[in-house]
Amino acid sequence: PEYQQLNYGMTLAAFKNIFFWEYFHRLWGRLLGLAFGLPFLFFLLTGRIPNGFGLRLGLLLLLGGFQGVVGWWMVKSGLTQDASVSQYRLATHLGVALVIFSLLIWTAFDLRDGRSKGPAGHALASLVLLGVTILAGALVAGMDAGLLYNHYPLMGNGLVPVEYGDHGLMDPFDNPASAQFHHRWIAALTFGAVVVLGLKARKGQMKRRANLVLAAVSLQFILGIVTLLHGVPVSLGGMHQAGAVVLLGCLLALIHGNGQPALNRQNNLPDNAQA
Repeated sequence: PEYQQLNYGMTLAAFKNIFFWEYFHRLWGRLLGLAFGLPFLFFLLTGRIPNGFGLRLGLLLLLGGFQGVVGWWMVKSGLTQDASVSQYRLATHLGVALVIFSLLIWTAFDLRDGRSKGPAGHALASLVLLGVTILAGALVAGMDAGLLYNHYPLMGNGLVPVEYGDHGLMDPFDNPASAQFHHRWIAALTFGAVVVLGLKARKGQMKRRANLVLAAVSLQFILGIVTLLHGVPVSLGGMHQAGAVVLLGCLLALIHGNGQPALNRQNNLPDNAQA
């Protein structure tokens, strides 16, 4: 359907150019599955998995397989007369990826530094806000909403777009202008929450990780605005997506460090910091 409606007359060479990243993404996903699954089975069969981590690692393996199913489910939504991938399925695919990434990061720090308490309070709120911001960005991408209102902070003649509310109850999810509006201001709220969390953490023993969080959230916020002002070219859009993942990783590292017992934090500090 997309060929007939949007790309009629496209040459084979042109098709190869746009399909390359789709094909690469599929192969890379399969490679990641093998890179995780084969060592996991080896360590499982040889009894080398640390106590308490078997179920978590097994869950990660299952989530990886589930992500492949969700990916196909997402792609299948574009094989219709609409000739576009569902923004709901795109957001679901990204959401599962974020869960897998977060579990991998948390598990890695648990194995290296010792177990940590789960996020709570301000840290949990910041983490949830960041996740919602990223998923809101998926809705923007799924509807090409970034091609609208390429200026900041106004959207047209005001802060709120004139189209806001046109789609009724489903407006936040089906209206491109509303999706961009929500992504903008949830991102601003997330920026403020993460900055305050980072500044508070700088007063403790996680100063290095706090600095990384502050740098990551500042760069990501600026990059988001620059991407919008330039009409969301693929290069800047890709950098903005990658920046979100980097920020999530840095935030998880900070939260994990702050949630560890004081003795563990002291043992994990560099020698010069302990002195």
